[in-house]
Amino acid sequence: MKKKQDVPWERPDEKAIPNGKKRGKEQTACPVDGIPDYVFESLARCALPIIQAYYETEEGRKAYEEWKAKR
Repeated sequence: MKKKQDVPWERPDEKAIPNGKKRGKEQTACPVDGIPDYVFESLARCALPIIQAYYETEEGRKAYEEWKAKR
């Protein structure tokens, strides 16, 4: 079994579908209207500490400064 990092990543809209055409973004869009708020809140509670820890590192601060400069 391959490790996750050994598997090449492809964007969903770049994968070929059975008829040989490529998927368009309109087919991969996820409507958020039907997703309950508690799902977003749960995701945010999990992701926020990880994001905060990243931006507290030197690498994260540098990436943030580069992002601000591009904006």
